[in-house]
Amino acid sequence: MAKSDRLLEVIDLKTYFDTDEGTVKAVDGVSFTLEAGEILGIVGESGGGKSVTGFSLLGLIDPPGRIADGEVIFRGEDLLKKSAEEMRRIRGKEISMIFQDPMTSLNPFLRVRTQLSEVLVKHQGYDQKKALKESIEMLERVGIPVPERRANAYPHELSGGMRQRVMIAMALLCRPKILIADEPTTALDVTVQAQMLALFKELT
Repeated sequence: MAKSDRLLEVIDLKTYFDTDEGTVKAVDGVSFTLEAGEILGIVGESGGGKSVTGFSLLGLIDPPGRIADGEVIFRGEDLLKKSAEEMRRIRGKEISMIFQDPMTSLNPFLRVRTQLSEVLVKHQGYDQKKALKESIEMLERVGIPVPERRANAYPHELSGGMRQRVMIAMALLCRPKILIADEPTTALDVTVQAQMLALFKELT
């Protein structure tokens, strides 16, 4: 592909965690590229650093973790050199992530509709009415029945599978250039898994 088609280039990424027992090298020299329209899978055993790699790309590493070295080039710019505010503008709009555990990723004190709508208000400049309409439409697309009612629910009122679908809907709302999926279909049955994967491909 032409160089202009390259969306992401990760070069020698190193993410370490400093502990009382020493430094844990969770990600130690990872490099890969991602072209426009390409699907890239990172495979490894549990604890191998797959999730930490995704968090690193989005600047979501908190102490005692740190990005020790490397570059994350997105559309020609190194994300590791961007400010926290710049990353907040990119995160959720240009690059989205579906997290492994929706119960800890969703705010338990806010209704689903609020959490979805604020993504579109913040990143797309929608008013509340338009944001809510698109949020409900996306809930329907990810297979949530009676989406208007589910949108009014709090996360704890939904099943694990429903919460996972809400996370998928949230990640897809802004049609991101890159979607990082951290075991996104674990809580879903096989048929729904296939539907979600087809939806990812359609919307990203």
